[in-house]
Amino acid sequence: MSLASPVVGAARAALDEYEQIITTRNSPFPPFAPRREDPLHQLDLGTAMTMTDAAEAVLVRCGDLYMEHAEATVRHGVPFTLETDARLYGMAQRASELASEAVGLLFRSAGSSAAMAGHPMQRYYRDVAMVRGHLSSQYAWTAMKLAQVHLGLRVGPY
Repeated sequence: MSLASPVVGAARAALDEYEQIITTRNSPFPPFAPRREDPLHQLDLGTAMTMTDAAEAVLVRCGDLYMEHAEATVRHGVPFTLETDARLYGMAQRASELASEAVGLLFRSAGSSAAMAGHPMQRYYRDVAMVRGHLSSQYAWTAMKLAQVHLGLRVGPY
């Protein structure tokens, strides 16, 4: 969850920045109306909003489940299994993936000026891209290992 939380935060910040962009700039094409009135910009904003909300909800639920499992371990001696750990880890990865996809959508839709060095949207996109490339964000590997643990084909984390 430690890497997923900042990605969700970056998605929230990207939403704010995107809203600023579409409420202050006109479309580059005729009829040069405000971008906020363009259905495609509205679609991108609404899609990214729900993606970010869903990512946050998954991350919060992941934290709740972690605490429930930890409490069961401490109070009742219920083992905190490798499968439980892998499932929670996978949930956090998926939250990060969803939030980073929201940032990518907003970055692509914000216009080329958002890619300039130092632009807030460029920074959010860059930071999220760094997380996506991190070993701990490799979703396929975690999913494969989770399935192996669940099917009894793996007893250790690696």
